[in-house]
Amino acid sequence: FFCCDFQLFNLFLFRNCWDMQINYGKIYGTYYYDKVGIPIYLSGEVLENSNFTISENSVISEQESKVTGYFNGTFNENRSITGKWTNADKSKEMTFELKENYLHSASFKYYSVSDSFYLRNNPKLPSLYLDYIYIYPSTTPIRAALLQIRKNFSKDVFGIEDCNTVNDCIERSVKIEVESFNDIGDVSDEEIMENPYSYASQIEASCGVYFNDNDILTIYESGYYYTGGVHGSSYFEFSIYDLKTGNRILFEDIVLPEKEQDLLQLIIADIENSDYIDFIYSIDEVFVSNNIGVNKNSISFYYNEYEIAPYVAGPYEVVLKYSEIKDFLAPEFKEKMGIE
Repeated sequence: FFCCDFQLFNLFLFRNCWDMQINYGKIYGTYYYDKVGIPIYLSGEVLENSNFTISENSVISEQESKVTGYFNGTFNENRSITGKWTNADKSKEMTFELKENYLHSASFKYYSVSDSFYLRNNPKLPSLYLDYIYIYPSTTPIRAALLQIRKNFSKDVFGIEDCNTVNDCIERSVKIEVESFNDIGDVSDEEIMENPYSYASQIEASCGVYFNDNDILTIYESGYYYTGGVHGSSYFEFSIYDLKTGNRILFEDIVLPEKEQDLLQLIIADIENSDYIDFIYSIDEVFVSNNIGVNKNSISFYYNEYEIAPYVAGPYEVVLKYSEIKDFLAPEFKEKMGIE
């Protein structure tokens, strides 16, 4: 993820921010213009000779999106990206150049792990399948904050507080999952194979950047896990950091405690105006989620499966613009985000 000056035709200069990941030759991510703040979604692939092709998509509704343009260009040795942008029907064309700028944001390296482990290391028994995509901060605006944010990352993303390197974090995280998978007691191999699906496991997790500017970083971790039973479960969690200190920014650092009930009424109104109202346990059981993600213009309040509705309903996300809730926000947070 990087914020940069986006130059078209060497005439127009915009500030925008990109979150672009490349995995097995596939490109995906988002970008937004600083003045607008609405994510535009990217998907594409790496071609020969460091060339790439990317399509951009804007969201129309929860169920619909449309292609709004295409980027075709080259990854250069100086870490810049150059090429041509065309609109959806290819009637307009403009050249572009992107250069990284981490003045108020962090840079990252991506790591992936995909592997299978047999129960008791026996190929005849069920297996655990792991598929992880990790990010790890490599720079922050203030270098002294880097160690602290890495320490918090190790705890939040890997569940480990005292690992020395990112590879150490990954190895220990995988080891913990494998040991847990094998912790089944004295059940015999024969008993296991009477119902193998009760012992097979699948864990998929990925983390990425949701917002990375104004010296504030929001990351997300999403995943799916199946450990036997009728179905698996998914989750989505946000973490927010102050890039100047490396410390976590907590819910109470963003929302004024005395305004939480007012905020709850906006969340309830959002649910009542959606089809999700037909699934929730009870409107009286709805609460203000502290699983929040901040970006340029809004805060997302995320509810995972089972929190306010049964599994069949899935998760739910309430997005409230700062213009709607600015009176509910802490002064320090409003100053950081430039909210007036």
